[in-house]
Amino acid sequence: MFDLGFLPIFDRILASLPERRQNLLFCATMPPEIRRFADEILRDPVNVQIGTALAAETVSHALYPVAQHLKTALLLELLKKTYTESVLVFTRTKHRAKSLGKA
Repeated sequence: MFDLGFLPIFDRILASLPERRQNLLFCATMPPEIRRFADEILRDPVNVQIGTALAAETVSHALYPVAQHLKTALLLELLKKTYTESVLVFTRTKHRAKSLGKA
């Protein structure tokens, strides 16, 4: 979300909140940008890490380097050949996620 420019929105939200409040931050990963943000808004934070950084045994990963214009067709073909109850697909932008969902 930080890469997509949401930080100014977070700043506006935080500015409208009362001075005395409880902040909770949940994040699947903690890259440096989020760590800096957390350090700015949290007082005496407690870091709780659950589990390990390894994927579950039931999760498989695959990487298919492909040109941008071929991505949707490849994904649709892979989904046709994938026999599973659920699939998680990451996109770089909300616009891409929406257009992919329509496809």
